[in-house]
Amino acid sequence: MKGITLLTAVMAVSAISAMATPALAMRDVGGPAGPNADGMSLYQYVRSAPPNYVDSNGRAAQVTAGVASQSTGSPKKGPQGGQPPAQPDILPEDIGDKPETQCKLNGVPVSMVFNGQTVAGNGHTWPAVSGRPVSEKTERGSDVRNGGYVHHIETTAYALDYSKERQKDNFAGPAKEGKYWIDTSCTNSRENAWRHSPWNVVSHGAWGDYSWHLYPYETNDMSGTKGTRGKLFLHGGDTPGSAGCIDLMGNDKSFKRDIIDEVAKTLKAKERCYIDIEVTYPEKAFSFPVSKEVSSLATPLGY
Repeated sequence: MKGITLLTAVMAVSAISAMATPALAMRDVGGPAGPNADGMSLYQYVRSAPPNYVDSNGRAAQVTAGVASQSTGSPKKGPQGGQPPAQPDILPEDIGDKPETQCKLNGVPVSMVFNGQTVAGNGHTWPAVSGRPVSEKTERGSDVRNGGYVHHIETTAYALDYSKERQKDNFAGPAKEGKYWIDTSCTNSRENAWRHSPWNVVSHGAWGDYSWHLYPYETNDMSGTKGTRGKLFLHGGDTPGSAGCIDLMGNDKSFKRDIIDEVAKTLKAKERCYIDIEVTYPEKAFSFPVSKEVSSLATPLGY
C-alpha cells in the first residue's frame, strides 16, 4: 500500500513539474500550446535549441532576435566560414523570407529546370520524378547461375502522370508547374531529418540523405483538390515517387556535392542565396525504369 502511495505521489510531482514553464524548460499537454507544439515529444522545449529559440509564454518556440528579426523576418544567421552546416539549427520554414541574392557559380546564376524526368542546370543533370506512380510493372530476366548462386535482373517500370488534373491531387500528384526556390544554407541532413519530418525517422529511405524546402513563388497556382498544396521538398529516396515533392532518388548526395557545397564556397560568413527551380512537364506521361539484381542460393537440382 505504501508503494502505491509513493508511486502516486511521484506521478503527481512529475505531472506538476512538466507544466509549461521556461524555468523548467519542459512542456506537457497541460501547457497553453497543448501537445506537439515543438515536436512529437511532450517534454521538448524550444526545439532542443535554446541558443536559437525562446518560449516566453509556453506556447511555441520563436526565433531569437540574434537569428531573425521578429519585425522584418530578416535572416541574421547563415553558414559560417562559407561552408554549409552539417546539422543546421535553422530549418527553411523557420527563416520565412527569401534571400536577396541568387546563387552563382563561375559568375553564372544557378537555376534548375525539372521536366518530370530530370533536374538540370549549370552543366549538371540528375534523374528525378514527382508524384506517386499510377502503376508499377516488373519484368524478370533470365536466371544465370554463378557457383552456388542464381542471379537474375528485375526491372520495374514506374508510370508517372503529370497531367494538369493529377497536379491538383494533394496526396499523390506531382509538384505543380511553376517556379520555386530553395535556400542553400538550409540543408536538412539525415542526422536532423526528424526535425522537419517525424516520418523520416521511421522511413529514412523515402527521403534520402538530404532535402531542401521547396518554396513556391507567389505567382504559382498552388490550389489542390483538398485545399492549398504545400510543404514540398526537393529530396532523395530509394524508390521513385513522392506525394508532390521532387524526388532526386539516389542523386541527392551528388546534388549537394556539385551544387550546394560549391555554392557555399562562394559565400562569406552569414551570407545566404537562393536557387530557382522551374517545374514544367512537356510530356504528361512518363515511365521511369529501375533495374536491380536479385540473387538466391542455387538448389541441388539446378536453378
